[in-house]
Amino acid sequence: MVLSCFQWGGMRAFALMLVPALLLSSVSVSNAAMVVATDDFSAAGSGTGWAAGSSWNFGSNTAAETATYANQAMVVNKTSTSYATRDLDSSLNGDFFFAFTMDTSSLSANPNDFVTFWFDSAGGAYPGDSYMYAPTIGLKVDGGNGSMTDDFMVRFGVDGSTTEYSDAFTLADGNLFGIIGKLSKSGANGSSFDTLELWVTDALGGFPDFNSLGAAQAVSTGNSFLLSSVQTVGVRSSGLTGGESVLLDNITIATVPEPMTMALWGIGGVAGLAYSARRRRKAAGETAA
Repeated sequence: MVLSCFQWGGMRAFALMLVPALLLSSVSVSNAAMVVATDDFSAAGSGTGWAAGSSWNFGSNTAAETATYANQAMVVNKTSTSYATRDLDSSLNGDFFFAFTMDTSSLSANPNDFVTFWFDSAGGAYPGDSYMYAPTIGLKVDGGNGSMTDDFMVRFGVDGSTTEYSDAFTLADGNLFGIIGKLSKSGANGSSFDTLELWVTDALGGFPDFNSLGAAQAVSTGNSFLLSSVQTVGVRSSGLTGGESVLLDNITIATVPEPMTMALWGIGGVAGLAYSARRRRKAAGETAA
């Protein structure tokens, strides 16, 4: 796949904005969250904070793996519950942010086109062996069944939780988005994660620092399974046909014992964006993709 100049320029410009964050990823800053993993897909095995010697595992889809590193962004162009997976070098046992960019320039955007990240304690183990149970964040076009115009969602799990959508941005607003999730433990379910929050931004403007996000645009909660730690990150896709593709890039994972600062992100003068906490529950009869 050949990227347009805008597509390539937008992705690379955003990646360059993250360089200071990458350089400081091992520095502990008072009152700051800690960047624990990154990936810009510049080459197989790129990034920091992943299992030693690892790359994204595309299974038998070698064409996707080749396209990903040729484009320096993960190219998602087929349907799969485990399109690609990668293990972190150590488990995340507490609250954390997960941020990435998504480019939809090559997507026709039909209802229920679906490209998301999911989180699990270990590859191939419950709950990740079934997408029904894994916390999920990303794109689900038009609310799945076309009953709404919202496209970006979080779902803690199909069992015992709802799919919630951000109405801050939709695909009608452009084709390059910054998506930020926060997976956390309320304490109401012991040591298990039970809350997944969502913020969607204009990626060309840069991510706001985590401490300036304001109230989440969407929140999904659940307590139907026990997930107390995360070590595997996966990608699920559905509905992509006829040469459609979505690009995923600029992954940053940061723990949240304390607020993230501008200095750690290296954003400088980019002001934090705050959004209302308006949420939309999934429409009745939404397709449970």
